[in-house]
Amino acid sequence: MSQLSDDALWAIAGSTANEDKQALYDLLIERQHAGTLTAEGRRMLTQLRDEADALMVRKAHAYALLQSRGHTLPALDELRAQTR
Repeated sequence: MSQLSDDALWAIAGSTANEDKQALYDLLIERQHAGTLTAEGRRMLTQLRDEADALMVRKAHAYALLQSRGHTLPALDELRAQTR
């Protein structure tokens, strides 16, 4: 990632999870809490969680690189507002 342009890093930093996958994740979490999650559902939940974790790591890495290049990062409140 260190070879990417600032614009590419900002795009990664601002990326969000796919809405359909997020909705599926939320549904699977509800089923897990209700005790009705199937084995296939558990596999899907694990896969979605792994994808979300990988996205967060990519975003964090992009922000770290941008900061090391002298950019000012958005405040936490600004980031929270972007995800709503």
